[in-house]
Amino acid sequence: MKFYFSLLLVATFVPSFISIKAQTNIIKCATDEHVHHMMQEDPALTPELFEEVMEISDGPMTQSFRSVKYVPVVVHVIHSNGVGDIDYEQIESAIDMLNEDFRRLNSDASQTRTAFQPYAADSEVEFGLAKVDPSGQCTNGVVRVNNPSLSFAADDAVKSLSYWPSDEYFNIWVVNEIDLGFGGGGIILGYAQFPGFGSWSTYGVVIRHDRMGRIGTAGFGDRTLTHEVGHCFNLSHTFQSGCGSNCNNSGDRVCDTPPSAQDTYGCNFSQNTCSNDQIGSSFTTDMPDQIENYMSYDDCQNMFSLGQKTRMINALNGISQLISLTSPSNVADKDILNPNPGVCKADFEVDRRVVCENQIVQYNDQSYFNPITHNWSFTGGDPITSTLQNPSVTYAVAGVYDVSLSVGDNTNVVSNFKQDFMTVLEDRGSTSPVTEDYEFTGELRDNGWFVDNEATGAGWFSYPNAGSGSTRSMYYNAHGNGETKFSVESSTYDLSNLTSGQLDFDYAYRSTGVGSGELGLLRLYISTDCGQNWALNYINAGAGLQTGSNQSWPFTFPSSTEWTTATMNIPGVYLREGVRFKFEFDARNTNNLFIDNIMVSGSLTDKPVLVSPVNQASLSGAMTFTLDWLATSSADEYVVQLDTDSLFTSPAKIEYTKTYLGSSSTDTDTEQDISGIASGTYFWRVGRQVTGAVQQWSDVWKFDYSSITGVEDILESGAFSFQLFPNPTTGELNFKTDFTERDAAELTVRDISGRVIFIENFQVNSGGQTFSRDFSGLANGLYLVELRTEKQGAVSNKFLITR
Repeated sequence: MKFYFSLLLVATFVPSFISIKAQTNIIKCATDEHVHHMMQEDPALTPELFEEVMEISDGPMTQSFRSVKYVPVVVHVIHSNGVGDIDYEQIESAIDMLNEDFRRLNSDASQTRTAFQPYAADSEVEFGLAKVDPSGQCTNGVVRVNNPSLSFAADDAVKSLSYWPSDEYFNIWVVNEIDLGFGGGGIILGYAQFPGFGSWSTYGVVIRHDRMGRIGTAGFGDRTLTHEVGHCFNLSHTFQSGCGSNCNNSGDRVCDTPPSAQDTYGCNFSQNTCSNDQIGSSFTTDMPDQIENYMSYDDCQNMFSLGQKTRMINALNGISQLISLTSPSNVADKDILNPNPGVCKADFEVDRRVVCENQIVQYNDQSYFNPITHNWSFTGGDPITSTLQNPSVTYAVAGVYDVSLSVGDNTNVVSNFKQDFMTVLEDRGSTSPVTEDYEFTGELRDNGWFVDNEATGAGWFSYPNAGSGSTRSMYYNAHGNGETKFSVESSTYDLSNLTSGQLDFDYAYRSTGVGSGELGLLRLYISTDCGQNWALNYINAGAGLQTGSNQSWPFTFPSSTEWTTATMNIPGVYLREGVRFKFEFDARNTNNLFIDNIMVSGSLTDKPVLVSPVNQASLSGAMTFTLDWLATSSADEYVVQLDTDSLFTSPAKIEYTKTYLGSSSTDTDTEQDISGIASGTYFWRVGRQVTGAVQQWSDVWKFDYSSITGVEDILESGAFSFQLFPNPTTGELNFKTDFTERDAAELTVRDISGRVIFIENFQVNSGGQTFSRDFSGLANGLYLVELRTEKQGAVSNKFLITR
């Protein structure tokens, strides 16, 4: 009986298989279903061809001597904005598990039952992450790709995102979820492709991230990867085709793995589903099912058999692609046997590349191999520099900032500079009403819209050829890109002066009208923590989203009649500062979507809302600063009070009036310049005045103010001299001092708004001395510096950075 008869049975076997797995909600392996799907999709992939592939591994071992086969590995981590982006240590643990299982070094090897101990094999195959990539450059054997769409619906399409030649590397794709489209529900843990059956550009394993290794998201781990790699080396399931007939050419074609009637789960050691075990095999009696075999579905897997080893070695010796993969020259080229090649690349990532002012950013070193020293530079960050491996950084001022990292060992030092790497948004944001008509040139990210499809052809882009009443818009490139799902996020908005709010936008969309369910789905989310968490607030899908008739070719030029306006009401809980919006389009083999003329608006409150200086701020400097607030619904004037008394009853109270100009918070009537005040603690508030009487007061905020007595290079308000040079500087600043005695000192640097961006405590000795600090990470501008001592007072000065 030939194996292809078993494969022909797959067409009738798959539905019942899926039904069984759906009951447990876990599909441990979808390789058989994938084979069946490949046959349906490609007429050249016939059962006869599969039989030929199987026959390559039949018969006695083609290698008469013991020799370990080494396999260079590349792991492609396809994540969704960091979700599923497992760390390197977890990937290493997966490779360790493969090596233990294939070399019979697994800790549970002793749990193989006595009857099967003589057949348990050291397969003499080892795996190692590649240390040289296809271009000959240093690598750690891991490629990371951010693709939210395919990461959560992975099939063979995920392999085109990142692939290295399969005659040089064994490819493993790690994803969030697998969806092969055969229905039936359930969670697919992994699937593989048999060698020589299908394109070599898709050869390898696709596996969920929580089944990869034994730490991190995988917990204690399982044998999913070992099982799938077995398929890649020409092993079938132990229950393949049921009990079969002669073990040499039916079932799993291995005579020391007793056949099983069907896939089973758990760990039932008394299980015996077939009674023909001894036909063609070395078994003389009926044997229990070998549930400890890695190619079963049971939970006590701990062995490959000698017969399975023979099949794998024969495949590695008999298929040209695998001969090249495991050849000594290829193994040497990929340097997988070198335990410590030394530092060769500096690299890093962060948990989020778009944050708000003063939010913590966690930097993660991904340099290799085994760096000893780390030297970071964070333009605009706090700290400016760090020698930690994985530092945490905050940014006080909105902007786009560079980051660099140098790592070294005892031999080499390598660096990586990432320009415009970190985007920091205002923590409050633009005030309502806000409009976006996309009438700009350049990328979305450069204009305050942040996408998660930067490395893909599908997703959100600026569109220069069509708009609603204009020539430009934002669009989602869906046509011809299959099932994709990407999002675009806004900058921050301050809605704290609204009593009700709404977001309006124009859109145009046509479906392809091809097949069933090929309609897009648009979702709109709101965040109040700068995008760390999102709440769904709007859905438009199916026929309700369409603004024009179906169109099978790309929808590229919406007519004026195809634009329509949608409105999302903003719940009151989101009427606050620091609000962001996110558009997400679920493109199910559909056509393009266009969005234009976004407007955030609403009804203004009657109570003034204060903006800056923020409550409890510390300000310093002999300078003019500004009190800023948001516009109210109406008024004759605004009354501004500033006092050293929180009840505003002291003789020092200062009062200003500003004529009301309108509902815009960017006009001059919502700000008041302050200058010439003495050092101290101040309270301030703003009232909305109508017909000579204040109707509503704002909340009361306070700030501390410390004046600077001059702007000369040498300022001596303390009992010591203090000189800065060069001033202006490009970054490095020298401090020349003369102390009368040994003392404890604190050096503080503030930006022009009074925010502390650098602080350091140290000891100073008596007498003249000079020390320097590197501020090259700061942006161009004016900064305030104060040197305060415990016994000798404090002196202050200013310095200018210019490049």
